[in-house]
Amino acid sequence: MPDLPPPPTLVPDPVDTTGVPSRTPSTRPTPPPAPTPTPTRTAPKATRSAPAPVTVTAVAPPPTTRAATSPPPAPPASPPPTHERHRPSSGPDGPRVGSSGPEVLEVQVMLQRLGLYEGPLDGEFGESTELAVIQFQWSVRVFERPGVCGPLTLAALREASA
Repeated sequence: MPDLPPPPTLVPDPVDTTGVPSRTPSTRPTPPPAPTPTPTRTAPKATRSAPAPVTVTAVAPPPTTRAATSPPPAPPASPPPTHERHRPSSGPDGPRVGSSGPEVLEVQVMLQRLGLYEGPLDGEFGESTELAVIQFQWSVRVFERPGVCGPLTLAALREASA
């Protein structure tokens, strides 16, 4: 059996004042249900801005672990206090640039006697003292580190300026 449409609903006739529904379908259409408002979203406007600055952070290396049996290393012993201006020669070679003190003053005096040094006699081993030492080493053919007053250079200076 074929499906039939449902029977028409009886709606009171607007002209009828009796209030009795008629058997004829109303010609008045039923209003559609009120639409529910749907929320609308507006997309934000795309704006171009300057790229964010890149920050670089240093990453520390992972800590190393020590065996529990070995004690931590002892801090290095501090050198004995010296005179403020006196900087002993660095290393066993002898006076060099940066050294100061009576030994440097002696070298400057000997180089001045030989006419190789014209700077101040201040006990500070600077560039002008170094250049005079190099010139002396070349002149007497002392083959030590250029500009450093090692034992051979000091012996030759003492002999030449005597």
